[in-house]
Amino acid sequence: MPAWLLITIDHNTPLAWLIALGGMLLAMLLTRAVKPLLVARLRNDKFTQQRRIVFAFGLTYDTPADTLERIPALVKSLIDEHERVRFDRVHFKDFGDSSLNFEVAYWMKSADYTAYMDTQQAINLGLTRFCAKLGVEFAFPIRTVQLQLSEPLAVAVQDRRVTSPRAVRDAS
Repeated sequence: MPAWLLITIDHNTPLAWLIALGGMLLAMLLTRAVKPLLVARLRNDKFTQQRRIVFAFGLTYDTPADTLERIPALVKSLIDEHERVRFDRVHFKDFGDSSLNFEVAYWMKSADYTAYMDTQQAINLGLTRFCAKLGVEFAFPIRTVQLQLSEPLAVAVQDRRVTSPRAVRDAS
């Protein structure tokens, strides 16, 4: 608490002063809490006539460079099929922890959320079909652990079958 806010209150302080002081402190705290909202630029989607969409997807690291070069044109053609959409861009963005990441941006010519979701679903399905046709897989998080051992590690494999709780109960 700032030093200038240090106030001594004793049994002779009138109640009205305490209430006024409390109100001032509350107003000061609320003003500090609300200031970022007052300064921020707010966007009301209800009055927008179009909607900008940005989405990303990742492919596995074993995807050949030639195929990576073809992906942007394929995604662009997929987006251009939709009449309510204006293509913006698609780029091979970066090398992720476990994927080669692409970023796609387009504009919906309508602010209708259902139309956006229908379009995005069609784009996702088309992208899935393109990748299957090219033999390319979507990446998912994976971690590879490499051990450097001075001696070979003895490994024993045991048969561990997963059974449902019902099967265990019925067997007993």
